[in-house]
Amino acid sequence: AAEPQRASTFELRVRIPQWATGANAEVNGARVEAAIEAGQWLRIQRPWSAGDTVVLHLPMSPRLHRRSMRNVQEFRAPDGRQVAQQVLRFDHAGLTYGPLAYATGLIDGFKIEETVRLPDAPERDWIAPVAVEHAPGMELDVQLGYRAPLRFVPYYRAGGRVDGAWRLVWMSLPPPQTDAVATNSGA
Repeated sequence: AAEPQRASTFELRVRIPQWATGANAEVNGARVEAAIEAGQWLRIQRPWSAGDTVVLHLPMSPRLHRRSMRNVQEFRAPDGRQVAQQVLRFDHAGLTYGPLAYATGLIDGFKIEETVRLPDAPERDWIAPVAVEHAPGMELDVQLGYRAPLRFVPYYRAGGRVDGAWRLVWMSLPPPQTDAVATNSGA
């Protein structure tokens, strides 16, 4: 902590992490009345004196991250039209809680061809933080509804440093449902 020898006015900049949606700050116990945005800098311009304190409140909630690995072939049809055809698509989901990535052990019965079907409900309804006695950090229970809950732990605790340990960070998801049916209607 810096202890200035005399009071001085300057701007203090504090980086608010991207995951800290709803963050707030206090200076000497008084709430900072500034717009605080996750992933941006909080700027506090004021006279500062020895003993001033800044307290950040960085709320955490579980977050689901979806990613797709796609391969689209582009070619020219015989009539000269440009055509783009998706030939490969793998959808995945991962979990974070605050700054930590989460992983689970091998899912019972999991095979490379199987996927995890996520509920349509809001994530807060089926991802639950769980405090575990004698273990640092929170764990996450994922309630899928069609099987026993999946327990996720911070990646650093999931066996990543143990030979032969399995950890699953990205869960394979089924392809998205499409309502459109391709038809060839001649006129």
